[in-house]
Amino acid sequence: HNLRDYLLQSGDTLRGAADAGAFEVQAEDSPVVSMRVESETSEHYQSLLESCNWLCRVDPSLYCQEGDGQIILQGQGGLHLEIAGRYLNQITDFSVYYGNPFIEKYETIEDAEILEIDYHHFDRPDNILKLKIEFRHVDAHRLKLSYSPFLNSCPDDWLASLYSGELFHGWIGERGYPLRAIDLTILDVKGSDIPGLLVPAIHESLRTIMLKKGVVQVPFLYFQVFCPESELASVLADLKQRRADIRNIETQGDGAVVWAAAELEKLLDYSDSLRSQSRGRAEFVMGQLDWKFEQNHVI
Repeated sequence: HNLRDYLLQSGDTLRGAADAGAFEVQAEDSPVVSMRVESETSEHYQSLLESCNWLCRVDPSLYCQEGDGQIILQGQGGLHLEIAGRYLNQITDFSVYYGNPFIEKYETIEDAEILEIDYHHFDRPDNILKLKIEFRHVDAHRLKLSYSPFLNSCPDDWLASLYSGELFHGWIGERGYPLRAIDLTILDVKGSDIPGLLVPAIHESLRTIMLKKGVVQVPFLYFQVFCPESELASVLADLKQRRADIRNIETQGDGAVVWAAAELEKLLDYSDSLRSQSRGRAEFVMGQLDWKFEQNHVI
């Protein structure tokens, strides 16, 4: 177990003892599928949490969320979580149980917006922070704060937590979903207690922006279906029920290829359903996963 503390992870920077600094970690992929993980008895809870965190250390595309006595394992797809679950069973000496997978949704903004506020705690109206901040939509998993020279006089440890996003951990949008893909740029800040007031001021600013311009973002999958021409009509009818966007249909001999895209939530059971529907004669091939703004879900 002690060796786990020394395991390198993708994105770590190796340097000599006399060197300083680190490369910025590349953008992380947002998890798209989650499932609840639990042990048979509460006495194994902490050990299970440590094992889940170990898996996430080994595989940076896995995430572990813990709170209210629940452990949620998050990954890039159903198969990804299934493999993680098998490995979890191997490294624990107790029974582990898994809930049904569910698709993640996030909240973000669609356009850039600049906001200026004068912020103070309710019990200290004389201690004011004047903040001018820009919010932009970017391709990032979490909230991301850009480097700001206005903060150079602040404590290093606090700045490290701020730029890493640790101080924004667990922030939820106005519709109850986690926040993602938002870049924060401080254009100006003035006040006598920046470390004490900046984070709640950002939170208040973000809440104002999300009420005004927040949108829900969902995972969207591009895929292909190969099927006999005799099954094409039933395949298209099923895809229409799943609100899929049919991009192209091409005949190939006695068969057909359908290029389509749909919300991942509509495709959770699609592979098994297609196999049953076509009596094993149709094939589902997954392509690129993207994030789209959910229709009619402006906050």
